[in-house]
Amino acid sequence: MMVRTDSMRLPGLPPIVLALTAQGVAVLVVATMVWLAAQFAVFVPRVSVLVWGVGIPAAALGKRWSLPR
Repeated sequence: MMVRTDSMRLPGLPPIVLALTAQGVAVLVVATMVWLAAQFAVFVPRVSVLVWGVGIPAAALGKRWSLPR
């Protein structure tokens, strides 16, 4: 089990910048996955799947970076 410390938080950045960075990373990951799925298969994900697909990684990054809920 990993012990959470303040060293996991990126120093000097306000929480809003970290939250926006988490959202941006999640959007890029999901957009890349959707693009790859469209290139290699006839697969069109539902909007609800895309929303969950962005929200879950962004929340995980926020928790990793010790952001408040």
